[in-house]
Amino acid sequence: MGGASRLAIGMAAAIVLAGCGSTSHQQATTTSVAASPNVALPAGPPPAAIKGRVLTVGELAGYAPGKTHFTNSAAGEVADLPISEQGPEAARLQSLGFVAALREQLTPVSTGSSEGEAISIAEQFRSPRAARTQLAFIVGHDTGGAFTPFVVPGIPGAHGWAESSQGGAINIAFADGPYYYIVGAGWQPGQPQPPTQSTMIAATQRLYSRVHR
Repeated sequence: MGGASRLAIGMAAAIVLAGCGSTSHQQATTTSVAASPNVALPAGPPPAAIKGRVLTVGELAGYAPGKTHFTNSAAGEVADLPISEQGPEAARLQSLGFVAALREQLTPVSTGSSEGEAISIAEQFRSPRAARTQLAFIVGHDTGGAFTPFVVPGIPGAHGWAESSQGGAINIAFADGPYYYIVGAGWQPGQPQPPTQSTMIAATQRLYSRVHR
């Protein structure tokens, strides 16, 4: 997998899906020892508060929910970053009041010569303000360069951005209450019927209508 064919999950699980064919980051289900934010241990199942806050069956057309990973520590959430970045990023999340995160990988229902990939992530914080701060941080870091912003109607404060070189990527992020959400899809050149902005917007709207209170 080359540099342009990747699924980069960094900056506290923000996704930049660019020409993605298969994930290069498989986050383990982890939690950490409180005295050492870089030490990870197995975590239990996600609690009810966050369990239903990722995409479910039928919400993203053409994709089926797959494996989920839960972490209740900042260290677990940044485990996919380079080691040199994990400490500072875990500290940033802890300072925001990070509580837990749930990540779900989705797969295409039908496959062609090149498979695409999608992901749905929910992060829980101790306050709505912290979730909004996380949204602003991620959008500020990940929407430049080759990515083009687009409007996401029906979800207050939502941000969408897309990239179309060497395959493509579409990402949508929003904050609601103490939760930060991001939904994204990426594909390589030649994938039949990759998701459109309209498809991704519709899926995110379904998620928002289900989790918003």
